Amino acid sequence: MLRLPKALRDLRYRIFYGLLLSRRFELATLGDTSYGVQWTICPKMLDAKSVVYSGGVGEDISFEHALVKSFGCKIMLYDPSPTGVRTMARPDNQIPQFRFSQCGIAGRDGTLKM
Repeated sequence: MLRLPKALRDLRYRIFYGLLLSRRFELATLGDTSYGVQWTICPKMLDAKSVVYSGGVGEDISFEHALVKSFGCKIMLYDPSPTGVRTMARPDNQIPQFRFSQCGIAGRDGTLKM
């Protein structure tokens, strides 16, 4: 799979969200740039009562940390991989707003090879 350089990906998302949501909603980009894992969201309805479902922890959950810090959201994290389990075992990821399940999200029930 061809992977675009980070600068082009960022530009693509800025253009897409800019056109889609121009003058209607504020946008926020959250996440850690050192990993290149950032997401642009419309935070208008996010608050401490919000629940965000996040599939695929991987090595970086800076986006989820930023959601908690900015809006107080509760985050449901799902990842059955050894990498995700190691990430969630780190002390900095042991916060009350995170709920981690060592399971995957797929289009069907059953066992999948990871």
